[in-house]
Amino acid sequence: MKPKQLFMAGALVLTVPTFAQQKDAAAPQSTTAAPAKKARTASSSVVRNSEQPYKAALGIKFLWGLSATGKFFVKDNAAFEAIVHYDGMSGLGTALNLTVLYEYHGSLAVPGLRWYLGGGASLGYIKLKGFEDSELDSSSFSYGLDGVAGLEYKIDKLPIAISLDWQPGYTLNSGGGFSSKSGGFGVKYTF
Repeated sequence: MKPKQLFMAGALVLTVPTFAQQKDAAAPQSTTAAPAKKARTASSSVVRNSEQPYKAALGIKFLWGLSATGKFFVKDNAAFEAIVHYDGMSGLGTALNLTVLYEYHGSLAVPGLRWYLGGGASLGYIKLKGFEDSELDSSSFSYGLDGVAGLEYKIDKLPIAISLDWQPGYTLNSGGGFSSKSGGFGVKYTF
């Protein structure tokens, strides 16, 4: 069999045996078309999974106190999250908050890793110790606006998602003011 010569960039000469080209020409078309179809299917499922890796989740979050959290997706990239937060305030009293957030989720280059941003409202109750014999008020209810910014990673082939977020808030009553001490590390069971 005669070798064929191909010229690239006018200077480089490659020698390719003719029988290699004949072998490729004799290969059935169905074997080359099937892997391409499988590749398209796999890539489309990766995109779908990165858009919404789960429908709902329940879990805990901790860093500044302890929180129970539940998240439910209403669209591929939008979810509601409800958080019940307890903080012992280092022995100074007790704080209990309920926060509801609407979150927008976006994909990142790493499969399963997503960012999210959102906002919502919160209700809280604080009871301080040591004010029982004082004229000062030892308890109060509060309400305010909250934001959230975070990252979440859904573990492949396990119903577990882990997250890290920051949840700043602004209390509208009870003296009001900005607070940045909320959010934390989360672990959720996904459905």
